[in-house]
Amino acid sequence: MFEIKFRIVDDLDYLREIAVEQFDNDGADIEGFFSLDFNGNVEGYYHDNNLREGEVGHELITLWFDLLVEVILLLEETKYVILKEIECYDTWIEFILEDNDLKVSLAKYSAEESTQYIFTTPQKGLKYSIWKDIIIPFELFRNEVMHKGKEYIDRVAQINPVLLKSKVISKLLNKIRGISGS
Repeated sequence: MFEIKFRIVDDLDYLREIAVEQFDNDGADIEGFFSLDFNGNVEGYYHDNNLREGEVGHELITLWFDLLVEVILLLEETKYVILKEIECYDTWIEFILEDNDLKVSLAKYSAEESTQYIFTTPQKGLKYSIWKDIIIPFELFRNEVMHKGKEYIDRVAQINPVLLKSKVISKLLNKIRGISGS
């Protein structure tokens, strides 16, 4: 089983009113909750309860989807990808494609000198942490990323359709279209 959960938890009034130029100039992304569930091993934070006073989301949702689509593209080419968890300095998710299965592990790795979110070769000093070698079908992973990515784009369009023309969201939309052929 593999499941992505996301929830936009941002200033919706701001997002409804912002012009695409301002969104791009601010270097903005849409924030919220985001989690990845690999057979019950959950990385990230998500809930669908009522928000508490002052509660905000800190995950950069567009960036998460963009990186996961990039993981799909790279796995088809290199068979190995390690993805940095965006909000953590030393938490990584390792993906190894073997035949039609994806072997996924959570790892610790300190890449302090690097600003990269993705590597396509194993890194020296990688230490496996809480869970390792979770097997999920690659097609399930691919389909879930594409389905939830499209769902996210649809939600953004409902909030403010001009945001689809922003740099970060149009980049994601083009990647998704490129993979799905639509």
